[in-house]
Amino acid sequence: LARTAVALGERVGSRAGQVAALLTLGRALLAAGDTTQACRTHTVVLERALASGNPGTAADAIDALADVIDHHNQPDLAIQFLGSASAIRARRNVLVASVARDGRLALTGRLSARVGADRFAELESEGRRRDAAWVRDQVEVVIGANA
Repeated sequence: LARTAVALGERVGSRAGQVAALLTLGRALLAAGDTTQACRTHTVVLERALASGNPGTAADAIDALADVIDHHNQPDLAIQFLGSASAIRARRNVLVASVARDGRLALTGRLSARVGADRFAELESEGRRRDAAWVRDQVEVVIGANA
C-alpha cells in the first residue's frame, strides 16, 4: 500500500500530496490495528524526508511514529519522539502540517493524561535532545522486539 501511495504521488508530481497520502495511509493502517505496516509507512516518510532535507516532513513522520510506539505500550518513548519532532520544528521554524495536526494533538492529550503533566514535560524535554536518526533506531528496536 505504501508503494502504491508513493507511486500515485509521483504520477501526480506532488511531493506534498505524496507525503499527505502516506501519513494518512499510515494512520489508517494503525487504526485498523496493523502496527507493522503503519510503522513501515511512516518510516518511508521519515527516510524520504531525511534524504531530501525536509525537516517539517521528518517531524510529521516522527509524530506519526510516536503514535505507533504508543500502540506498542511505550508511552515514555512516544513522548520523547514528540519532543524530538518539536525540536526539529523549532530549529527550522516550521509548523505541524495540517494532515498531522489532529493526530499530534490527540496523542499529546492521551499521553499527558496517562503519565501526568510533569512526567510528560520531563520526557518531552529529553526528546528535544534527540535527533531523527535516534528515533529511527528506537523504532527498529521496539518494532523488532514486538515482531
